[in-house]
Amino acid sequence: MRVSDLDALGLQSVPVTTVFTGAVLSGGTPFWEIPGFALVNSFFKNATDTYGHRFVFTFNFYPYFDPNFPMDVNSSDKCESSLAKAQSFENNGYGPSVPMMTKLAREAVQQLTGSNDYLVWIGETGWSSPSADSLGTSMKNCQLWSSDAALRSYYEGFLQWDLEEGGDPSVPDHAFYFTARDSDNFGIEEHFGLLASCHEHRCKIRSPGFRSTLNHDFSGTPLPILSELWLKTAGCFAAAALLSLSINIASMRRRASAGAAASTKGQHLDFITPAVMTSAACRLSSQASSPPEHSWGCLCCSSASSSGANSSDEVESSSSGNRSFGSSPTARIYADDDLGEHQLV
Repeated sequence: MRVSDLDALGLQSVPVTTVFTGAVLSGGTPFWEIPGFALVNSFFKNATDTYGHRFVFTFNFYPYFDPNFPMDVNSSDKCESSLAKAQSFENNGYGPSVPMMTKLAREAVQQLTGSNDYLVWIGETGWSSPSADSLGTSMKNCQLWSSDAALRSYYEGFLQWDLEEGGDPSVPDHAFYFTARDSDNFGIEEHFGLLASCHEHRCKIRSPGFRSTLNHDFSGTPLPILSELWLKTAGCFAAAALLSLSINIASMRRRASAGAAASTKGQHLDFITPAVMTSAACRLSSQASSPPEHSWGCLCCSSASSSGANSSDEVESSSSGNRSFGSSPTARIYADDDLGEHQLV
């Protein structure tokens, strides 16, 4: 959506921004202006001339990747001193920390615009644990740098960072933490997430003895991977479609042999829809393949398979001649034998 589209919707006061890496602050006047590579000064000048103070300066700051942090003195794999400085959220005068980078950004914005009241946001900041594949500094040799303790320390520092300190140039107007889950960027894994993956239900940072209520036996066993769930679901639907087709073909042959005038009153279902068979296939798959702590076999019938139904109640009959397939409301279909129609309820 373009800014003009926002304006057309009456959202003229909504801030607009473009996110840049903190590297644009290095060696610029005040920002990078490198023909053929990055004309950041020109971009910011055009943006502020066009949108004024509606434009927000947004930067991503990652001390984790900063190459200026050295190993401890006389050490090739210890980094306690640099880690403490990199993770500081105090205005301690050390350049690569997030507060000091924020201060440098405000100074650059003022130099470019001649104004000190433009908004400055932090679009991303975070810490990777375990080590990110993209970490190319000497810190890849320091085990402490990408440890769980380092992730916890950085996240706690971010949460405790007071952004209400008005007038402090080292404090941004807004900050976003990166991120919820680890990422795999074309085979390059980065572990900035508070969760290890989309199927994980426990944070990396958690209290001792924490037990997730998403796991029925509280054992901490990870949830099945998403791809496995979708594979089971696809298998459910495929099996249901084939089974439904086979039953319907057999039913049509019986009808043809019995004659067109044969009554269907009181007989078993002549046509079974894929939805019926899908529910059955899901429930059977759940009972056959899922461990006790996971009450689902397929996404398509998670409620049905947790109902505890057994094979004896797969098909139920009523005095009116209607039949239901499955005892769970999410997997129940009634068929009127007189009309030959099925209704999902």
